[in-house]
Amino acid sequence: MANKTALEFQYLDELFESFIENLQLVIDKLKEEDSSRNAAPDFTLIDFWSKLETGYKSMSAEASKFSLWFSKPPLPKREECESLMESVQRVSLVIVSAYYGLPKEHGVRLRKYVRRSVLDVIDGVQTLAKRIKDERYQCSQGQLQSTGTVWEACDEFTTLPKNNCDAILQVIKNSSELVKDALQELQEAQETGGERDSGWDDIDEVLGRVDINDTNRNTWSEGDKAVLPPCIGLVKAARSCLKKVSTAVKSNGQWEDAHSIAQLDDLADIVDEVSPSVDELVSCVYAPMRHSVIRTNANQLSGVLLHLLGRCKATHVCKQEDTTWLNFLDQAVHHNLEKIKNLTTDEQDTR
Repeated sequence: MANKTALEFQYLDELFESFIENLQLVIDKLKEEDSSRNAAPDFTLIDFWSKLETGYKSMSAEASKFSLWFSKPPLPKREECESLMESVQRVSLVIVSAYYGLPKEHGVRLRKYVRRSVLDVIDGVQTLAKRIKDERYQCSQGQLQSTGTVWEACDEFTTLPKNNCDAILQVIKNSSELVKDALQELQEAQETGGERDSGWDDIDEVLGRVDINDTNRNTWSEGDKAVLPPCIGLVKAARSCLKKVSTAVKSNGQWEDAHSIAQLDDLADIVDEVSPSVDELVSCVYAPMRHSVIRTNANQLSGVLLHLLGRCKATHVCKQEDTTWLNFLDQAVHHNLEKIKNLTTDEQDTR
């Protein structure tokens, strides 16, 4: 009996190792620089989504079957196990082929969302296989959780943006949420007087570069306090820019011609810079405040916002009636930046 079990484990280990390696090849390829195949002459987004949805539903069912076969004795025979794995790999090929068949002309951002989703599905299946093998082909809580992870990844099909306009709106939404959090952090810093509550020792103290008995270094000076309102104003301007651009894309965004799609991708690239630039500004307002760093980061954020407004104005998403809010936000950015420049001095950094 022991010899029989050992032989069963041996063939299962061989099959699973090969299966896991094959899935890893797919995952590695997906993680490489994005490259689409030549678009099929008869390609349509409707057919693409139908094919991908079929693949996701099939993979969810295959994961259930795969997990069920190893949920209780007896273990599947070699032929049964091979058939299971071949079936999973066929479905994987359907899903991956569908992704590679999505032309970049339909949106770089759309392809990124689809690629991330496909990666989650294939990675989930590989994790399930690893978990079954590591648990020595006996059902475990980890196996059930991994099966559920595959189901969730497949179910996310319903939430995927279905065109590049939807993809850009998702990009803006994600950035807006991060900017909202940063603004809240900045306002909380204003309430606490600029003391950072991170739970970490200040790096300057660790390196012995400051006098730890100097209590003034952990509080704002009156000059520091004056700098904060325009910093908050600049972050609020970032929030408003994202909100207005989102509204414009939602109202006027086009995703059926290559030129409009490319313009949306350009906007998304700039939107990607907003949240990191906001974070840089927020991170440097804590005491001890370095005014030169504040100026640098305020300039960086302002440049990104003005670039976003200018690019938005030049695209199809903005109409003549949008000129009012574009000009207003342009002025708001310049106003807050000028106030920050006027209120920050290099002398403050050496106090």
